[in-house]
Amino acid sequence: MNRKFKALYFLHTAGWGNNSLCGYYRIRYSDGSSVDYPLTGGKNIADWWMPKNLPEAPVGIRRIGADGHEIGFYVAKWQNPHPDKTIASIDFYAASRNDEGEVDYINLQSPVPALAAITGEF
Repeated sequence: MNRKFKALYFLHTAGWGNNSLCGYYRIRYSDGSSVDYPLTGGKNIADWWMPKNLPEAPVGIRRIGADGHEIGFYVAKWQNPHPDKTIASIDFYAASRNDEGEVDYINLQSPVPALAAITGEF
């Protein structure tokens, strides 16, 4: 990235993501410091099935899937607490991992976040 941003906007969704920590974005600055943005189910991210506006993320994309169910992605705004710092990179972490350290897509009790796009406000 290597730019300064006042805010970042994340277009994302989750499987099984309504009521728990789904993961987080780690925003890394060029000075070596970082800030975590938690993805909290029902607040700034939620399940992709039957999307509804959330307290911190309206539905950004809403479509009817091939099976006839409504699906969607949410737009969450992260306000940069250090807009004077250059953002070097962003890491995306899922909350659930299996014993080998990989994301556990089999456990239906665990949220699986999906990030589609990031844009920013200068």
